[in-house]
Amino acid sequence: TGASLAVTSGGSTREYFRDLVEYLNPADPLDIRAKILAAMKRAPSDTLCRHVLKNFTWPETARATLRAYRSVLST
Repeated sequence: TGASLAVTSGGSTREYFRDLVEYLNPADPLDIRAKILAAMKRAPSDTLCRHVLKNFTWPETARATLRAYRSVLST
């Protein structure tokens, strides 16, 4: 299994997905089309799935939030 994605280039998506997805300009229909086609041509990879499961589950988000709170409170 695996996934290939095309996502907006705005916001913090590059921090989340690094080089694992295609980035598109959401205001440009031709770019949207091109990046979706590029994503469809990418071989599905388990790397993206593993990256999301390791870093962006609710339990990991809670742990990261707790670490941030502890860091702020210890200064």
